[in-house]
Amino acid sequence: MPCLVDTGRGFSLSYKGRFLYSKYAPDKAVVQAVKSLRLLPGTLIVASSPCLWYGLSELEEILPPKCFILALEADKNLYEFAKAEFDKIQREKAYKNVLLLPPEEISNLTQLILHSGRYENSDFPQVFDFKRAIYFDFSGGSAFFKDFYLQAAAAAEEAISSFWKNRLTLIKFGRLYARNLFKNLRFSSIYDDFAGRLLDLKYLLHTVEKPILIFGAGESAEESVADLKGLKQNDFFILAVDAALPFLRTCGVKVDGLVALESQLAIQKAYIGNLEEDFILFADLCSRPAVARQAGKYLSFFMSDYAPAKYLKGLVQKEILPPILPPLGSVGLAAVFLALNLRRDSSVPVFFTGMDFSFSAGKSHAKGSPHNLARLIASDRLNPAEVYSFGDNIFPATGKGGKFVYTAKNLAGYAAQFARTFAGSRNLFDLGKSGLDLGFPAASLQSVSDCKGRGALAGGNENTETLKAATRLWRGTPEKQRNDRICGYFENELSMLRYVKALLINGKSAQKDKSLDLSDEIASILAPRDYLYLHFPDGYAPNFGDLGFLKRVRSEIDFFIKDFQ
Repeated sequence: MPCLVDTGRGFSLSYKGRFLYSKYAPDKAVVQAVKSLRLLPGTLIVASSPCLWYGLSELEEILPPKCFILALEADKNLYEFAKAEFDKIQREKAYKNVLLLPPEEISNLTQLILHSGRYENSDFPQVFDFKRAIYFDFSGGSAFFKDFYLQAAAAAEEAISSFWKNRLTLIKFGRLYARNLFKNLRFSSIYDDFAGRLLDLKYLLHTVEKPILIFGAGESAEESVADLKGLKQNDFFILAVDAALPFLRTCGVKVDGLVALESQLAIQKAYIGNLEEDFILFADLCSRPAVARQAGKYLSFFMSDYAPAKYLKGLVQKEILPPILPPLGSVGLAAVFLALNLRRDSSVPVFFTGMDFSFSAGKSHAKGSPHNLARLIASDRLNPAEVYSFGDNIFPATGKGGKFVYTAKNLAGYAAQFARTFAGSRNLFDLGKSGLDLGFPAASLQSVSDCKGRGALAGGNENTETLKAATRLWRGTPEKQRNDRICGYFENELSMLRYVKALLINGKSAQKDKSLDLSDEIASILAPRDYLYLHFPDGYAPNFGDLGFLKRVRSEIDFFIKDFQ
């Protein structure tokens, strides 16, 4: 057990046969380390093994604004000791910017940061208060779990970084995501001529018994398609990302399912000449509505939880949204996630190819993909297709088999996310022979051929009852109730937007109830409708008392009134 040792110049701590502080001047090294720190505002300090909390008062004195000390202790005995010491310190001076996390809570560190709030006696800041995280050793006790603490600090840094990256994405695309969602929500319920194509995704999950082949649009898909020609396509359920559709169609590969995630106009190039294909389009509710209206014989919506938005939580409570997927960002990751949930159980193998997250010189995608075709079309004598500049963000990397490839920071990030998200997934195999190594078992199409299943959901209507059951869901009484909820939602939103618009223009004279405070009423209406301002640079922390903020919201209201009308 931890044992205090009087050194004559203060107490050290003995534990597991070693001193956790100096035997001569216990607090000297920690205090000097604290004074050498150069802290910036908005810093989360991930401090390991605080034990006797030497250096805490000195650290608290030099903290810039919006900084917080998150102390971690993975050893149960040291945690109990540190907690008792911290309780003594708190009785003398209450620290509001310090939190000691128990061992069992350290694994939830990312969730604490991203979904912050009051935790025990500490007001843990919101994630947007932080710009960075740094690591700091409070004692020699950190040596017992050094790698674990470093990983926790890296996870904290990644959580903060991902928040700000997502903010940049929302600033650029947040309004588009919301408008696409509402338009697709309308298509998914109201029109009878559209409803005949609709399948409820929750009734398709865990129904596929065939081996599933997933095609991305990377170069490795070319070799896999060549190997596929010697096999019967009907023996597999072939799922592809939409950017790979022209390439696969040119090669004679008939897909059974297509995944659409892109919200912008550019993706429609992938559907030119492919609109009447007999496949199921698995479309994100935030994807481009024109694609959902036109492509595929069947359509099944899912929803990416792209932001912690209040209006999305409201739609969930009203039971309006389709099944929700985690925010994966990449259509390739979404396709793999869907495949793992479409298969009957984990014994059904899933094979993926074209998930390279890298490219060779002069070529970014498989032959025949929209990106590759656009490059060939734009080439001329002075700008040949072979000489392709990918920009300053590109760097060389070592791919599978030691091959030399190029990648980019965002692509490498997706590769790392792919590896993290699907780590431990049973019977998930990599068919690709090029690209970044994602850490999954390699396989060949011969091994796919050896895994022929009984057949379900794909290839010659072998499981038409599954499709009929899914389509009936959009025709019966529950679907009518859902449609009524969606129509009621739009009618209510249109009414509330018109009302708050009148309040912002005419003020008190437009109020229905003059006894209410005008500012409070405006805030109560706008707070759950963050689709109006989530894409603002400061949309993560709306200030309904700021006139400039309200003016910007007022200009956004017209976009959504038009859509709801």
